Amino acid sequence: MLDKLAPCPFCGSEHVSMSFFATPDSGSTPAGHFIECETCSAAGEGVRIVGEAPDRIEYAQSKAIAAWNRRHPANGQSEGGGERLRTFAEFVLGQMHNLPRTQTANYVAHRCEEELAALHPQGASNA
Repeated sequence: MLDKLAPCPFCGSEHVSMSFFATPDSGSTPAGHFIECETCSAAGEGVRIVGEAPDRIEYAQSKAIAAWNRRHPANGQSEGGGERLRTFAEFVLGQMHNLPRTQTANYVAHRCEEELAALHPQGASNA
C-alpha cells in the first residue's frame, strides 16, 4: 500500500496526485512517476521505473511519494525558522514583477506575500 501524500509545500493544497512522465524511448508508456500539485502545479522529484520486477511500478511510485513528503515543511515552515521559505518567497516575489500577471501568477504572489507576512509579523519584505 502506498503512503499518504502530504499537502503541497508551496501552496498548502491537499489536491496533490501521482503523475507520470514518458521518454522518447518509452513512447506513451510511463517511464517514471512524480507527485504534482493540482492547484499550483508544483512537482516533486521524478523517479524512473527500472528493472523487470513485477512491483517496479509500485516501487517507483512509493519513492516519488517519499520524495514529495520529505519536501513538506512541518507546520508550514521549513527548518531554520522558515529561512528557506522566506528566501524562496522573496525570490518568487522578485520574479513576479517581471512576468505578465495571470491568475496563477497572482495567486502565487499572494501566497508568497502571506507567507512573508507570517514570518515577519511587522510587515512583508520590500521585495
